[in-house]
Amino acid sequence: ALVTVRQEDNVFDPECLVVLGGQSLRIRNVGANVHNFSVEGTSVDLDVQPGSQSNTEPVATIIAAGKYTFFCTFHRSIGMEGEITITAAG
Repeated sequence: ALVTVRQEDNVFDPECLVVLGGQSLRIRNVGANVHNFSVEGTSVDLDVQPGSQSNTEPVATIIAAGKYTFFCTFHRSIGMEGEITITAAG
């Protein structure tokens, strides 16, 4: 199962996510600018071109269960960030 996060210009939609450990993320850039999806304290760092999308592996295989901040490295300084809660796989 996929959880979709939309990147619009300078905002994420939704800004708060709860993802089950076995689910993957679909990062969809519907804006006009290149955006990034990074999760603080992890190796997750994906650039997404305008009009395209990127899918992750099931999140529990790449990020430990917990609460994290996600952000766009290009636009974080203007508030493009959110919160993701990841549950254990299962």
